[in-house]
Amino acid sequence: MTEFDYSNLKESLVISLFDRGIRGWKFSPAFRLDGHENQLRSALGPHNAAAHFYRSGEAYCGVDLRCQCSACLGQQCVFCMDKKVDIRAQQVGGLSRTRVGPNEVTLERRHECVFEEKTLEEKAEKEQRQRRQTRMQELIKMSEEQQARLMNDQPITGEAESDEANKLG
Repeated sequence: MTEFDYSNLKESLVISLFDRGIRGWKFSPAFRLDGHENQLRSALGPHNAAAHFYRSGEAYCGVDLRCQCSACLGQQCVFCMDKKVDIRAQQVGGLSRTRVGPNEVTLERRHECVFEEKTLEEKAEKEQRQRRQTRMQELIKMSEEQQARLMNDQPITGEAESDEANKLG
């Protein structure tokens, strides 16, 4: 499998892909850099000299890493512990580095991109809202039918009557 070459894309498109959670790694929390950006590149490993950073104002919020070999991963884990920052992959196949203790970092490979996760969560929330709304409409309809029967001096049948009988019995 070959990786797509993003070098010809416009900067705004690349930023859009990062913001939507389709590519790159997010720093959590975002941080301000005390030194020069080249020091940050070298702190992320010897093969990440061409890493591209995403910023929000003065804070560094993400990066496009060029390498995840064992040497670079080792330096990235040290960076996470020193800066108290997690590096979370957003794209499929990327490795996240998450601090779990003062001297411990876990690596976890991402199996779906952040964008897919958000889309699935939104879909599940929408379906749950629709189920609640449908149930509410059913309850309102049942209540209106019961009120109409009471107004016409008709006995109430269905769930409400059987529930009352169970309570009395």
